[in-house]
Amino acid sequence: MAATVQAKSTTALGEKTTITVSKPTGTVDDDLLITAIYYEDRTISTSPSGWILLQNSAFANSGLAVYYKIASSEGASWDWVLDSNANAGAICLRIDGYAPSLKISTSAVGTSVDDPTPTLVNSVTPTYANALLVFFVGVGDITTSGVSAYAIATDNPSWTEQADLSGGGLDTLAVATANRTQTTATGNSSCTIGDGSTENLADTNGIMIVVESRQDVTVNAGAISLTGTPKAVSVAADANVSLGVIGLTSAAKTPTVTITPSKVTNLAKSADATITNVDKS
Repeated sequence: MAATVQAKSTTALGEKTTITVSKPTGTVDDDLLITAIYYEDRTISTSPSGWILLQNSAFANSGLAVYYKIASSEGASWDWVLDSNANAGAICLRIDGYAPSLKISTSAVGTSVDDPTPTLVNSVTPTYANALLVFFVGVGDITTSGVSAYAIATDNPSWTEQADLSGGGLDTLAVATANRTQTTATGNSSCTIGDGSTENLADTNGIMIVVESRQDVTVNAGAISLTGTPKAVSVAADANVSLGVIGLTSAAKTPTVTITPSKVTNLAKSADATITNVDKS
């Protein structure tokens, strides 16, 4: 089963000190939640309980921080607090189908100054095939807002833009995702800022994340001869093992037959038998 974005929530860019992020629709316990916080020329002073900081890239006049957690009895929203008022916003993704023990296996940050078509040095390497690549882009000080043409250097997959926020001084926060079958290094990422013209000399933070997909396996029934007590089945991987039928065969023992002696005997072996009650019964 491939890791998949099931829902998202966004917090519009604008001047604020507290960034309130709503829980994505349909969130249930054990969903993977990933939140990117964009903030301009400030720092994050407080993050909500239970969220793990994955990457924080404070570059030029803009910052991009990515957090994650496994959903567990979540409230309606969470608050991130800046040290002072600033242009800020957020995107939260709800993901299922991830590999439980790996979750996010790797991530990397790339930055670029004054480039409308930046190449970001943030190569990552998935552990399993069909991993979900999550590409967050935070952009400050641009003339024309928006992000497009997401790509990686090797085996570039088809990307789906999940959200693209702009406003409050032409800053932008965007995210795109793609499933990638290869387990080799992605190489550096790239994208287009605004219309890609030299007027859009953008300062860019780009964070690439690998969410590993859960690996489904099929266990076929077979004939097994057992002596003693069998051990429990162990699967050394992040996998779902469906219940199945185990057929057992065994070798039947040869039966033992005991014949009880007759109580009467023809002692003379004659045609006209002479019958003697041997045990006097």
